[in-house]
Amino acid sequence: AVASRLDEMLALNASVNLYMFEGGTNFGHTNGAMSKDGYAYNARVTSYDYDAVLTEAGDTTPKYWAIRKVIQKYRTLPPGPVPPHSVKWDQSGVEVERFGSLWREGEYKGYRDLPVTMEQLGVSGGFIWYVIPWYKALNNISLYDVHDRATIYLDGDRVATIDRRNQANGTINLGIQPANEIKVLV
Repeated sequence: AVASRLDEMLALNASVNLYMFEGGTNFGHTNGAMSKDGYAYNARVTSYDYDAVLTEAGDTTPKYWAIRKVIQKYRTLPPGPVPPHSVKWDQSGVEVERFGSLWREGEYKGYRDLPVTMEQLGVSGGFIWYVIPWYKALNNISLYDVHDRATIYLDGDRVATIDRRNQANGTINLGIQPANEIKVLV
């Protein structure tokens, strides 16, 4: 589809910009999400590929070869071969060590009557714990407008997840007893 549309555009002598031409990697907590149909949410941990012409490693894809073939109809390509795919590092022997815990105390931001956004807290990435000491019975908890995921813990045990991918925004039945602590990880 991309190659045929590119062919139509170049036949009209149009200017073309290919985005993304090469995929990339987001490190830390700078990940994002993709949506193929405008509605289905598909979280990405680190990939910034977006079905690019070249992979994150700089390797060619079938899309690359199809586009190259179309361009060759209209322009002379540089001489010489296309570089081979890069040699990949064998990760099978890598040992992963624990770095930290989500349960450790982070930077204190103070008390609020209502939850606030990361932007309102001056936080540009990572996670936020919302901690709610609860001293009476509670049958459900309602969280709306969750943009990614909110995981609900009761006294340290995960009891529910509200996730944009399955449109689980709304009310979760918990049956919380008095003197529990509710934590919500966003």
